[in-house]
Amino acid sequence: MHDTVVILPTYNESENLRMLLPELKRYEVDILVADASPNGDTKKVAEQLGVRVYSHKGKFGRVPTILGGIEATTQKNVVVLDADGQHPASLVPKLLEVLEHSDIAVPSRRVAGGGYEGFSLKRKLISGVANLLAWPLIPKLKDRTSGAIAFRRAVLNGVKLPHGFSTLTLSILLMGTYNNFEEVPYVFPQRLHGESKLTRRMIVEHITHIARLYLYKFRILRFMLVGALGSVIGLGSLYALTEFSGLYYLAAYPIAFILSVTNNYVWNSLWTFRRNSGAVGWTKYVTICAFTLMLNTALMYILTDIVGLWYMFSAVLVILFVFILNYTLSKRFVWRS
Repeated sequence: MHDTVVILPTYNESENLRMLLPELKRYEVDILVADASPNGDTKKVAEQLGVRVYSHKGKFGRVPTILGGIEATTQKNVVVLDADGQHPASLVPKLLEVLEHSDIAVPSRRVAGGGYEGFSLKRKLISGVANLLAWPLIPKLKDRTSGAIAFRRAVLNGVKLPHGFSTLTLSILLMGTYNNFEEVPYVFPQRLHGESKLTRRMIVEHITHIARLYLYKFRILRFMLVGALGSVIGLGSLYALTEFSGLYYLAAYPIAFILSVTNNYVWNSLWTFRRNSGAVGWTKYVTICAFTLMLNTALMYILTDIVGLWYMFSAVLVILFVFILNYTLSKRFVWRS
């Protein structure tokens, strides 16, 4: 067994494997074909060429297939390449050279020496937009849509990666444990055989997964979504108590606020901060909420009775005013790391 395994996710790639596998076998690496093909042609070709095959039986998709292949191997270094010829075998020694001094090596089309070969303006535009969408996630990475990657296995120790299309590199760089990474230039050619896997459905899945990674990296977005749900509950309760129960809006507002706060505490504990602060945390949260309740009530009165705004619009403005204050106090005093 070698120190490195090259994992090739495949879906009907038998023709491409006949060309790619002999080239890869020139290097001192183990090879695993992680196959999700509906028929046995790809597996048959790989076995004929003396390469181990992992047959993926779970949820279909490029990343689930790769993750299954990673779990089925134990080598120190892992290299992931597509089997369609768009990630040339000649990348392997370059990636392994980088792994001698870096934890992660990313084949890149967007650094000096990299590029595209024979791609239409439309395809380049799609790639460019996808790359731009992911910019806030890993600003230092130039090629954020790279489908190939090499890394030391230790990078994923204790890490459970989410599934998605063409976002394995982003997931590893966001969730893995590492000190540094380096991009390796290469020219991205056309497929050797077969059809591109880039469909409209895959594009939607990619965008969806990018959104999940935003929520993973930026905790304030999770806090905002929880707050939005709490606001719907609070505003709905305020309207119902005022319009249908006949309560004065300033009497109805504290009740609606308490319902909203209870929702926020539960979801922030379970999802935003992923920590249950217990009775002490709950006490701190109630204290913060009591302070913000007084502030909210004062602002509600000023905006509605003095400024003359509709009470529902005043409530929306108050939510926006205290959002950053709530997040800062909650992060520092309730769910402190």
